Amino acid sequence: GNAGELGFVVLNIKGPRGRLGDIGSLQEYLRGTPMHVVQKKLGLAEYNHKDIERLARQRKRNARTYWKEFGRYLGVGIVSLIHVLDPDTIILGGSISNAFSFFRTAMTETIQSRTIVPPPPIRRAALGNTAGIIGAALLTNPHP
Repeated sequence: GNAGELGFVVLNIKGPRGRLGDIGSLQEYLRGTPMHVVQKKLGLAEYNHKDIERLARQRKRNARTYWKEFGRYLGVGIVSLIHVLDPDTIILGGSISNAFSFFRTAMTETIQSRTIVPPPPIRRAALGNTAGIIGAALLTNPHP
């Protein structure tokens, strides 16, 4: 099962091909060629997301611009999720959620400009990138 995997929502039927064979998917826009083009244009080609987050915390304008573009792409993908599932809340987790404060405004503006219904609250996961590890650990103890 791959249900609920927002990363495979298609943004562009003629978009870039991902490592798993997906074409034009949200995850390819967020971690693939389109964002690498943005990175190059901003002089950030040699950096990964963690580095760009660190630079944004240091108030580097090019890093903050990168996260704004990231937020726009993510916002478009979330619009599809809202229209298909009508969730009460959207929780963003994983390591990328550490940069939430840098892409939140652009993401929210994109969502508000594209949804046909009022969007739900969107929050950063309280457990960040550790939710999967904690969940797996809880599965090992049947009587918590």
